Amino acid sequence: MLLLIILGAALLLRLILGYCYPPYPETMKDWAQRIVETGFAKFYGPEVQWPYPPLYLYILWVLGLIIKVFNVTNPGLKELIIELPPILCDIAASVLLWKVASKRLDEKKALLVTALYAFNPAAIHNSSMWGQTDSVFTLAVALMCVFFCEKKYLKAFIAFGAGLMLKQQTLTFAPVVIAALIAAVVPADSLNKTSAPEGGGTASLRRLSILIAQGLAVISVMILISLPFGLAEMLKQYLSVQSGMPYVSVGAYNFWMLINRGWCGMDTTFIGISCGIWGKLAIIAITALSFLLAFLYRNDEKKYPLLGASLILPVFCFATGMHERYMLSGLLILALAWVYDTKKAYMVFYAVFTLLQLLNTVFVYHFALTGAGNLPQAAIEKVLSFGDFAATVCFILYLFIGGLRINKADKADQ
Repeated sequence: MLLLIILGAALLLRLILGYCYPPYPETMKDWAQRIVETGFAKFYGPEVQWPYPPLYLYILWVLGLIIKVFNVTNPGLKELIIELPPILCDIAASVLLWKVASKRLDEKKALLVTALYAFNPAAIHNSSMWGQTDSVFTLAVALMCVFFCEKKYLKAFIAFGAGLMLKQQTLTFAPVVIAALIAAVVPADSLNKTSAPEGGGTASLRRLSILIAQGLAVISVMILISLPFGLAEMLKQYLSVQSGMPYVSVGAYNFWMLINRGWCGMDTTFIGISCGIWGKLAIIAITALSFLLAFLYRNDEKKYPLLGASLILPVFCFATGMHERYMLSGLLILALAWVYDTKKAYMVFYAVFTLLQLLNTVFVYHFALTGAGNLPQAAIEKVLSFGDFAATVCFILYLFIGGLRINKADKADQ
């Protein structure tokens, strides 16, 4: 009963806010109308800037048909219909947290973590007030992490593939998939020993063959989903989004905003090197760090939400082309990390990054709609950017030091 009250109240709050607050900008409503009018094959075009991958466009097509068939003219209701996917995915994410937590924790803690995400103000603002869709692919990423923890690899591949077909930012979590594949093919026990167990090579090859076949099957389905839109055109649009961000920071209060490089072109230099190159180097370094953490936490089969958080939070802080909303997925998987390992530090980081994400999106939303007004925009950017930089560095150090301690303890036990 308490669970239903929490979920019902969280859903009702989102529906009210979604009806009352207009999304900004109204891109999704325009896309829904366009795809109904043009069909799939003619949707992508030069007049559509940075469109989403096909799976989310199918969702918008259904919503556009509902608006057209039922002749929905009320502006608030029309906008609410377009915002339903992220709103429902927020609630589904809360249910996912409950399902995982109820198996591992007592009822009070399971309800607590469920309520903490169901009423997460950053998630509510993002999906219900701003009308953004980050909650949709975030749910796919969270499902992927849970399935990897449960060693359900095919389901994890499906979740990752769905995320890629929903929004391009899912690519950030590709190292989690690679780490899970390595763990499946090369068990931690073999890494802890000087020699591999007898027959281990044959078993590893068999596992690798099965995983490759499953991955190819998922890729085949992704291709089939894309065909109605034109595979070549879809790939062109997909890659253009990944490489076409014009600014070092697109509203993200992070390291680049801290050093006054935020709203600058990618060719702007820092220590004699263009920020675009620094951004690529940052992604390489963060990916290397995630693989190092995967090795240090190799005996922890529930490490995947932690690895996901170790990717998205530093990427938001140090990579280029980040929008203000891109930290959101880190909040859900941080909550998952706490469910699997109830360290107080994980919940502290969850609270800190929630506050930073909320303030970042609220202030960018305010400046975009009404201008800075009487608010000291430059000072706000600096304070929040420093907060994100400091919290991210502390988070990386915490994970790294914790991994070293675990690795040292594991060696002492052998």
